[in-house]
Amino acid sequence: MSKSLTFLQLSPEFGGTKFGPFEGVEIRLGSDPQRNDITLPEALGVSPEHLKILRQQDDSYIIAPIDRTATVYIFRATGGKPKQITTPVAVISGDAFALVTEEGPRFFLLTEMAKKANLEDENLQGPGLKMPQGPRAQGIFKEIKRRGLAKALTSGVGNQAMRTWTFVKTGQLFSPMYIVAGMTMLSGYLFAGGTTCAVFSLSSGKQQAKTQLSECRDQLGVGGDVEDPNAEPTVPILTQRLLDDKSWKITLNEDTQFRQAYGQKMKLVFSQAAFYEWVYTNPESQNRYAEYKKALEAKGLEDPLVRILSYSAALPALGGASVEWGISTDSEDNEVCTRGPLQLTYRQAKNIGLFDIYLDAQVPRNVAISNDVDEQVRALRKTANMADVNPKFQNDHIEMAGLGQAVDCIYLKGEDERSDMDAIADGISRLYAGRSRTMPQIDEMNGLLARIMMYYGTDFMRGFDELKFRPVPPLTVQLDLNESGAIIEKRKKYLVEQSANLLARAAAIPCMATLDKEVQTQPPSFMGKLPGLGSCAIVKIFVDFDRL
Repeated sequence: MSKSLTFLQLSPEFGGTKFGPFEGVEIRLGSDPQRNDITLPEALGVSPEHLKILRQQDDSYIIAPIDRTATVYIFRATGGKPKQITTPVAVISGDAFALVTEEGPRFFLLTEMAKKANLEDENLQGPGLKMPQGPRAQGIFKEIKRRGLAKALTSGVGNQAMRTWTFVKTGQLFSPMYIVAGMTMLSGYLFAGGTTCAVFSLSSGKQQAKTQLSECRDQLGVGGDVEDPNAEPTVPILTQRLLDDKSWKITLNEDTQFRQAYGQKMKLVFSQAAFYEWVYTNPESQNRYAEYKKALEAKGLEDPLVRILSYSAALPALGGASVEWGISTDSEDNEVCTRGPLQLTYRQAKNIGLFDIYLDAQVPRNVAISNDVDEQVRALRKTANMADVNPKFQNDHIEMAGLGQAVDCIYLKGEDERSDMDAIADGISRLYAGRSRTMPQIDEMNGLLARIMMYYGTDFMRGFDELKFRPVPPLTVQLDLNESGAIIEKRKKYLVEQSANLLARAAAIPCMATLDKEVQTQPPSFMGKLPGLGSCAIVKIFVDFDRL
């Protein structure tokens, strides 16, 4: 009897991505990539360990929430309304489930025979690029070598060399016709100085071959350092190539602590690749990343900074669905509400310099839906105190976000500039102009990273005004040496991890487009050319084999 395999497939409105096959008894879903088979963004309200699926011997399944606060809905294949479950429930192939809300990511359970699943997988993948796993990763380098050789042999010199080798190997060289012709030609060379010309021709051919090899290496993007193309690829060198900016090689080489955080975030971003496809597949009219990039460019910010900062709008979301409210961990290690396409906290918006912003607060759901105005006001006052403001407001203007989770967000009603990308870009521009004396020039060492850290430093409850950066030493060392003592360990950790995550998205997402066989043309919203196939393949291998 053929072995059966388990697959999980997203519904068409969420992209239809098919996960699997899963051969084990248990499948886990959650936001922690270390403990789950499928990782979903925490910003969607997914718990670190949200749900597990247990496979039975008769190919039926048991679905069970892992966390008691984890919300799960099941959809029967026979139809009917979705049902929220809090205890283990038996399901069969064809049934579906959703996380967090009824409209959340919906997965269908599929059981297929192994032979059929393998055939479908081959048909789906087609002849495009397949990233090999395990020892077969060496095939990538063999393919690169093969293409380079093919490029050289199709050049004028390479083609002539191949024809000459065939001429000798087949024995045509010893035909009487060619022997007589060769003797005549040799005599002419001997008496007319042909030997000198032959040496010159050989030297010229060698130089042409070198040029062809260099062009091939540039097209594939597999060379090493710009100054030394033969250098072995490293994370700093690869980042320099992916972002087309040599300053990142220097920054990452010098700052070991930030480089390690960047490597960890790169693995996280690649593990959530399906949630970033919208960045390079959605049209510009439905693309928050493209909209924010245009807003930053309109404010006259430098291209190298826009290239990185625009990815702060590239947050993980299925299909690029817009999310107005979310819950995140802030620089004080507290869970707080975030708002708008960049998911800014109230404190960030205030320190960036946005004008029209309205208080919000995270509260238990029972408080959010209750009429306990006093408790709601206390929560909003706490947010105000953490941002060092004391605004006046009317109690009857309190609204609920309606996240559908165990906790929810309440806020004061009003047009908040956190939802306006042009207003955010204008605030960022004014922030950098006002703090220009506290950061290196953008083309100096640490110039770009200092501006990224300054952006995330706006969430600091204390110490933001003390943020001052110099070209040397590494910024993580400068944070340890701050004179005020306000940049304590948890704030430094927040600054490093958030900055590393942004840089990882800016480097990894263009590579996802390069490695996606469905992407045939350059996404119009991307800055510069897509990174080379060779560089992206090496980065993917570094991620898969934990070499970052």
